[in-house]
Amino acid sequence: MLYLNRGKIISQLRRDKIKDQALGYNRIIDQTHDEAGIYAQDDWKISKKFSLLSGLRLNKHTALNHLVLTPRLSLLANLTRELTWRTTFSTGFRAPQVFDEDLHITQVGGEGMMIVNSPDLKEESSYSFTTGFDYGRQYERYNLQFSLEGFYTRLANTFILHEISGTENTRLMERINGSGAKVYGISAVVGLGFGRRVALNSGLTIQNNLLDEPESEFNSKEFFRTPKVYGYASLEYKNERWLNAEFSVEYTGSMKVPHYAGYILSDRLETTAKTGDTNYISYF
Repeated sequence: MLYLNRGKIISQLRRDKIKDQALGYNRIIDQTHDEAGIYAQDDWKISKKFSLLSGLRLNKHTALNHLVLTPRLSLLANLTRELTWRTTFSTGFRAPQVFDEDLHITQVGGEGMMIVNSPDLKEESSYSFTTGFDYGRQYERYNLQFSLEGFYTRLANTFILHEISGTENTRLMERINGSGAKVYGISAVVGLGFGRRVALNSGLTIQNNLLDEPESEFNSKEFFRTPKVYGYASLEYKNERWLNAEFSVEYTGSMKVPHYAGYILSDRLETTAKTGDTNYISYF
């Protein structure tokens, strides 16, 4: 890591290795991908109230034969001592890969799935814009933190699957680029501290996820396995001398999930039920 006058330069190298075998379906995936990146960032203090953070990352992935540039820009405004406003524009990408969670899901149902990448497959790119407010204030023994954010993400060359051929127990799917998609919504987070021992935290996100054009298998514009509403709440108690305990609740709204033929006669698109999970942890 190299620091500039107001910023820094960061280099990174990551290796992903996947080995997945389903010998009954004659499917063996043995992949190793390296990703190298160098990121330059600079922080400019425009005035007492405004600051600008800019960055540029240069990426090289072994699944791609070209470099990928991903810039970002963030503006922060200190409106009052307790209230700040921030706006960020950022970009990202996802490189092609063969492994997919659907490989294991369909295998549980007694059906094998093979996925190949199209020879013309391009990386999936994202362009995101977020804006929101952060509020924090101390009320004697109580501490309040609140954040409200709106977000919009545009996806280009979205990855989608379509079937090339199939037998009774095996389906051959090809990953291709779709026309694009968008994800947008709002997110709120609230934190309340009661002295040093008790803290209450909660968050809720409401979003919409839509493809520009319906995918070919189920003629749906909605993202699969992606809820439109999800959130959490947790209550924590800390007393190092006696007891530490945490109670949490997670909520996941309904979502669209493809149900492939096997136990059923033909493919169909299902809508899952809303779920809520609770968890309690305590230790002395």
